Amino acid sequence: MTHSYKYKDGRLTKYQVLLERVAIDFGDDCWEPLGYIQFGYSRITVDGVQKMCHVAAWEARHGKIEYELDHLCRNRGCWNPNHLEDVPHIVNVSRGNTGIHMWGRTHCKNGHEYTPENTLMRWRDNARCCRQCKRDWIRKKRAEQ
Repeated sequence: MTHSYKYKDGRLTKYQVLLERVAIDFGDDCWEPLGYIQFGYSRITVDGVQKMCHVAAWEARHGKIEYELDHLCRNRGCWNPNHLEDVPHIVNVSRGNTGIHMWGRTHCKNGHEYTPENTLMRWRDNARCCRQCKRDWIRKKRAEQ
């Protein structure tokens, strides 16, 4: 199956721009988003299918992704293959900063202090929960029945 990555008027599609840049540019700078942004990730259309730019760039340079891509530069919009690494999910999550900001909080969203007596640890994701909020939620649900 042959692909045409040009518009009818001769302009290159965003995917062709991506392929050309991946083939020749080995610089260390973050590449600005190409296409539109969704949840911080740059996305383009490839053969009628939406694809994240960093995935398309990785596949163009390195082939199939074995695990998942980690942005070493911590810039979700960047699609420079030099800033990506194919790693297992546990490695990707451990390198990131997701949830770190939550551990600095001293009170829950309802103003209850996180103390050893008032803090539960959720087993499935090791997140802190407020015991008082949980009691209030259970009381509210029982009252609705």
